[in-house]
Amino acid sequence: MGAIYTREVRSYFNNMTGYLVCAFILMFAGVYTMAYNLNYGYSNFEYVLQGMSFILLVAVPILTMRSIAEERKQKTDQLLYALPVPMTRIVLGKYFAMLTVFAVPTAILALYPLLLSSFGTVSFAAAYGALVGFAFMGAAFIA
Repeated sequence: MGAIYTREVRSYFNNMTGYLVCAFILMFAGVYTMAYNLNYGYSNFEYVLQGMSFILLVAVPILTMRSIAEERKQKTDQLLYALPVPMTRIVLGKYFAMLTVFAVPTAILALYPLLLSSFGTVSFAAAYGALVGFAFMGAAFIA
C-alpha cells in the first residue's frame, strides 16, 4: 500500500492535476473570503466554507476521475491487478493519496482564520470546527 500511495502522490504532483486542484480550491476560497469577510465585514469564516461546499462538487471529480482512467490509459491497470497485494490495499493507497492532495489546500485554509483575526474578532472554535467538517466532507466526497 505504501508503494502505491507514494506513486500516486508523486503522479499527482508531477503533472498539473494536484496543482490544479489545489489552485482551484484556494482560488475560490480567496474569492469567498474576499466577498464574505472583507467586503461585507463578517468575521465568520464558516460562511466561506459553506460557500466552498459547492466548489467541492466540481474539484473532487477532477481529482478522483483521473485515478482509474489514467491507469487504463497507460495500460498499468493490468499491472495493478497482477500485484500480490489485495485490491483493498490498492484502493486504500489511491484513496489516501487523494486525501493527501486534498489536505494541502485544507491546511492552507487553516491559516485564513489567523489572518482574518487581524481584521476583527474571529471565533476560532467555530472556524476550525467548520474546517474539520469541511475536511470530513471532502474525505466523504473523495470516497
